[in-house]
Order: sequence, then structure tokens, then C-alpha cells
Amino acid sequence: MDLKRDIQNYLGKFAFAALATGFLLLPLFYNGCPLFYPDSLGYIFWGEMMQPVPERVSTYSLVIKALAISRDLWFVIIAQAILSMLVLKEIWTQILGRKLDSVFLLVLFLLGLLSPLGWTVSTLMPDLFCVMSSLILFLILYSWKEGSRLRAVLLFIGFVFCSAQHLGNLMINSILLGICALIFVFNGQLKSRIISLLFAFLALTCSVCLIGGIHFGLSGSFFISKSGPAFLTGRLLETGIASRFLDQNPNQFPEINRFRNQMPMGAEYFLWNQLSPLNQLGGLHDASGHLAEFNKEVLSRPKYLFLFAKAGLKSASKQLLLLDIGDGLLPAGGAGQLAYYPENQAEYRMSKQQGGIDFGKLNIACLVFLTCLFTFCFFSGSFLEIEPSLKILGIFILMLLLVNALVNGALSTPLNRYQVRVFWLVNFWLLASAYPVLQRFFKSKPTSQQ
Repeated sequence: MDLKRDIQNYLGKFAFAALATGFLLLPLFYNGCPLFYPDSLGYIFWGEMMQPVPERVSTYSLVIKALAISRDLWFVIIAQAILSMLVLKEIWTQILGRKLDSVFLLVLFLLGLLSPLGWTVSTLMPDLFCVMSSLILFLILYSWKEGSRLRAVLLFIGFVFCSAQHLGNLMINSILLGICALIFVFNGQLKSRIISLLFAFLALTCSVCLIGGIHFGLSGSFFISKSGPAFLTGRLLETGIASRFLDQNPNQFPEINRFRNQMPMGAEYFLWNQLSPLNQLGGLHDASGHLAEFNKEVLSRPKYLFLFAKAGLKSASKQLLLLDIGDGLLPAGGAGQLAYYPENQAEYRMSKQQGGIDFGKLNIACLVFLTCLFTFCFFSGSFLEIEPSLKILGIFILMLLLVNALVNGALSTPLNRYQVRVFWLVNFWLLASAYPVLQRFFKSKPTSQQ
């Protein structure tokens, strides 16, 4: 009898988890195929070649290769959805003290249907890991339990894995960790939080080592990124700072100065056009070191550093509210790299991504839902029942939104997908705020305890 009860209990938990994961994959089922950004094909290609990704870290390429079981990319997206579900479950239960009942399923259904989360999960890009790594950082800092070694190990592995998917994740989490440390000092909590801070710092360090170790295994050279100087120079070019520096210092950096008549130019042209000065200077890897030295010289002078910071703040203010889904989710050329995955190639050609998704209407629907959700929380009195843990989560989400906008706005041209990948947390927080009201409405017994 006990065995039968245990089996039913495990089956119930499995069905609950499967349903919760499926709700996050609603855009995937609607499209009929994993969603592809142009860069997705590059990650696939370099993973198949087992070579370092020229312009980024190589971690996600290997993730695709490892998880694409039976040469099917659906498994990669399903794994992303499972990770997202587990992280949100931990936030929901360990931080907010909620139970895994029908309200949690409703939350994931709404996030998958009417927020950017489902689209971020369903896209073959490492964007999802930015927000997941930051949420795991929050779990490490605010739900540390010294007695639960297994949970600590899982959080450590999860954070290292997610942070190592993109250099931007490392920068964002480093800033967030520093801000949280200052908050603990200001609130007199440093002594009680020192272990979790050191644990998070160790995990962040291991993320850096993982990226370097992967590159060492693929190329025999330990490095984090060889294209960073090229991207930074592109940013200096499009802001006009580079041309201003060269005009005022005509005798410095003759290798770069000879292209002055082509400036200012956009970063996109500089980085990707075959005829751009970058390719004549050695390409993205900056083998000669000219770009690195140029960047160092420009940003070591207070005047130009101030101009760079000013341009970054201006871009960040634009980045903060760029929330449209679908940026870059257009037909990605011939999708030649999908030849490695013939079944997915056939699905891609028949998918709604080939011009059959009206992202304009989708963005309106998401905005209407967000407005209605805020209005519901305001008039239902949900904001009057916000407990301290939810307030702390709200402050962390606000910090993440600002830091994400600052990092991406300072280092690149503002793009919709940079901010939309994290903004769905506002929806999640509002739904968590509405939980007491929704729970009273459903009046259902929880299907599972914490």
C-alpha cells in the first residue's frame, strides 16, 4: 500500500513538472520548431567543428552539441525549459514560501503565453542563461542553508554553468554581487552573509575558469575572449569617440589612423563587413594587439572615459525600455548549418518563423497583459500583502534590469532582445504579488508541498 502511494506520489510530481515545463514551451509548439536567431547557426556550426567560437565564448556551442540527442535540437530547448522551471520553482518555494499548487502552474502558463519568457526559452541562443544565472545568484545569497550540502552543490553547478554561457553574464553577475555585498554591509548583515558571498564569488571565479578551460581544450590556449577589443573599438567608433581621439592625436596609432576618413562608422559595419578596416587590421581576434592598445589609450584619458560613460548612460536609458519580442527572429538565411540536423531543417522551413508570426500583435498582447496584471494587483490590494521576501526579490529584479541595461547599453548598440530577456521578471513578480488573492480564488488543495 505504501509502495503504491509512493508510486502515485512520484507520478504526480512528474506530471506536475512536465506540465509546468510544457507551459514554458508554448511558443515552441506554436512555431513548430526551435526559434533561430542568425547567431544560432554560428553556435551550431562551431560546436560541430569543435573549434572556439570566433567572436564569443564556446560554451553554448558545446551545450548544443551535447544536448542535441539523436541529432534533434528540440532536446536543447526542452533542457532550457526544465532549467527555467526548476529555478522559478526554487524562487517560488524557497524565497517566497509559496506552495507548488495550481497557482504556480497558472503563473508558468501565463509567462509562457503572454510574456517574453516563453520566446526566450524557445530560442536557440544563450540569452536565457543571463537571467537564470542572476536568479541562481539571488538564491545563493538569500536562501543559503548550511545544512543542505546537496542543494548548495546544485546551486553552485547551476550558477557556474549558466554564467559561463556568455561574457555578459559574468559582467552582470559581478556587478550584482558587488551591489549585494554593499547592501549587506550597509544593513549590518555582512557577518551572517559572508559565507554565501564567498560561495558566490568562488562560483563566479569557476565560471571564468570554465570558459578558459573549454577554450584551452579546443585550441590549446587558455583565454576568455579574443574578440573583446574588436567589440570595444566598434563601440568607440559608433559613438564618435574614436574619430574624435584620432583627430586630436593624428600621430598616434598610424595603423588605425589611416582609416580615419571612413569614420565614424557603425559597429555592425566595422565588425561584420568584409570590407571594413577590422579585416585589414587582422580580424576579430586582434592578433596584432593594435585594437587593445588603442582602447587602453583612449579610455585611460579622463576626457574620453567621461564621453564613453556619457554615451553608455544614454544607450542604457534607451536599452531599459526596448521590450519588443521578435528582434532578429526573422528567417535566418538558408539555414545551411542545419544540414547537421536534417529533421530540424525540414521543420524550420515549415515553421511559422518563416514570416508567419505577427510579433507586432504579440507585443501588444504582452503589454496589455502586463498592464492588466499591474491594475489587478493595485485594485485587488495585492500590494498591501507584500511580505519582506517579495520586497527583497523586487529590489533584486530592479537592480538586474538596471545593470543589464547599463552593461549592454555601454558595450553595444541597444537591441530589443537584450532587455526583453530579463523584463519578464516584472510579470513574475506581479504574479507572485497576486498569489494570496489567486489562492483564495482557486481554493484548491496544494498538489505538492515545498
